[in-house]
Amino acid sequence: RIDAQLMRHVPRVMVCSLLMGVALRGGAWLLAGPLAGHLVVKVAALSVLVGGGLALFFGLALALGAVAPGELKRILRRA
Repeated sequence: RIDAQLMRHVPRVMVCSLLMGVALRGGAWLLAGPLAGHLVVKVAALSVLVGGGLALFFGLALALGAVAPGELKRILRRA
């Protein structure tokens, strides 16, 4: 059974995912040169993309109400 809270949060999470995907696609385009460079440069560029995507997703999730600040703190403490 799906509860009401889950049904409210799923569309918001999907919006966060879509916006993160668009941003990562743009970031990959901007970092095309470094991503084609030497291994150390590739790793650095990929780290920027992953870190930026992670920060953007959680920032959007908080802003759009997909996750409550207390819930996010609880998730991060477990990790």
